Amino acid sequence: MSDVVDELKLLIRSRHPIITIETDEEQRAVARIMQAADSVSIRVYRWNLIHGLRATPPEPVQSIAQTQKPGDVLAHVLAQTFAAVFVMEDLCPHLKDATLQRMLRTFGDCGPDRHQTMVLVDPTTDLPPVISRIAVPLEFRLPDEPELEQIVRDTFKELSRYSKIRQDLTKEQFRQILQNMRGLTAQEAKLAISRVILDDDCLDGGDIDRLLAVKREMIREAGLLEYIDPGVRVEDLGGLARLKDWLSQRDGALASEARAYGLDPPRGILLLGVQGCGKSLACKTVAALWRMPLLKLDPGQLYDKFVGESERNLRKAIRLAESMAPAVLWIDEIEKAFAS
Repeated sequence: MSDVVDELKLLIRSRHPIITIETDEEQRAVARIMQAADSVSIRVYRWNLIHGLRATPPEPVQSIAQTQKPGDVLAHVLAQTFAAVFVMEDLCPHLKDATLQRMLRTFGDCGPDRHQTMVLVDPTTDLPPVISRIAVPLEFRLPDEPELEQIVRDTFKELSRYSKIRQDLTKEQFRQILQNMRGLTAQEAKLAISRVILDDDCLDGGDIDRLLAVKREMIREAGLLEYIDPGVRVEDLGGLARLKDWLSQRDGALASEARAYGLDPPRGILLLGVQGCGKSLACKTVAALWRMPLLKLDPGQLYDKFVGESERNLRKAIRLAESMAPAVLWIDEIEKAFAS
């Protein structure tokens, strides 16, 4: 996550007036913003509808009077002349109002001169065109393996304070646990590892499969991807000899060693045929043969009646799949994606 902090530092130092971060991990995003601002010695103020505008530690954390409403807080911000980063939580849904749009445009004009930056943190950063032109979107990725490792260690240490917990993992088993946690948010990862530890007051090799089951539940609840257990062998797939040979030749082609060697990764497979001819079984066979997670994406579940929501759902699904790579992504009935 150091890349995000470095990018934020660059944007703040170069005096970009408005930055947008689209994420469900609000607390984690705010922590990164504070880390970046602190490294360049700039104060951070945080706003939401409940608490209004507040300074962040080490300054006294108290709300500034009459700043709960979006119009009031933007008026207050425009009146300030000192350098600062203003973190605005859930402001985006209110920006259909023409007055608020004008206030943000004014901030975009005067913010750089005052060395002020406004960061909009929201699960959905659907901005009016007049605002999106002056805003810089920052991609906020899910936790990577080093961050997940720290979450596991911190969670284990925290749980050990309240009960006697033991750990019995080899390095390879620990690596597998971290791999199985990829694709989860920081909060989901903490809840998942807590659940498997407290199940028997132990973190050991048996938790690898239990963690995978918890992860399947969490991904299924999100509704964008489905984590599938292949549960097949190569011998279960009849025919398709050329496909089996192709898969065997490329076994391991997505591993880090293959990338270091310079091998190009497989680009994908298009399976076309009538119902019942074995397309689904072939997808499961790919994951089983390559010993990789199998993620199922149904384009029909991505569509939404609201403009822009279908595209946003697709981006979230792709980001989730990328965060779990290497994996096999099974796009079922892809023709639905091209329907009128």
